[in-house]
Amino acid sequence: MDHFPALGLFEGGRYGGLPGIIQSQIPNPNLRWEETVQTDIGIDFGLFDDRLSGKLDYYFKDTKNLLLNVNIPATIGFDSQLQNLGRLQNSGFEVAITSYNLTRKLKWKTRLNWSRNVNRVTDLNGQTIAASVRFASISRVMENEALGIFYAPEFAGVDAQNGDPLFYLNNIIEDGSVDRTTTNDISQASRAVIGDPHPEFWQPQSQCL
Repeated sequence: MDHFPALGLFEGGRYGGLPGIIQSQIPNPNLRWEETVQTDIGIDFGLFDDRLSGKLDYYFKDTKNLLLNVNIPATIGFDSQLQNLGRLQNSGFEVAITSYNLTRKLKWKTRLNWSRNVNRVTDLNGQTIAASVRFASISRVMENEALGIFYAPEFAGVDAQNGDPLFYLNNIIEDGSVDRTTTNDISQASRAVIGDPHPEFWQPQSQCL
């Protein structure tokens, strides 16, 4: 993020071989802080003299006035501006369990950890924000989707006849259904949400000491 994003900034430059001053950032006097309300609930437990212990945590975070680089008409000399736009929610839980299976000469400890986060952009005032308007990018910010979802032609496999990659058309037809026929011309394929950058994971650990 640039310094002093609410201000209009200028810097030295050259034009036609002559020194001059150019604008490097357009002002946004209405810029303000993001606001977040968060709820956390957690339980820690220990059993059998703490040979079996763990914790369960749940959280819900609601952030509004998101600071996002919003696409603007490039005719003014800039293609994006930092603005307060939209609302984002994160919710999830984490379960962590530790067990001491052997505690004498041979020591054996097991740790299990499982967490899940659900990320959702709930309001963008109807806009869609791309990572870049100058260069092709599959990263998007869209309402009712996770932040930074992957939006691109949907891969449908390989044509067994010639080895060409295939893509779904994904066109909506008159009865409201989606045309799932394929094409090997990527320029004809409609873009769709093809992935979510936020992982789910299960991470067991076992140690012998």
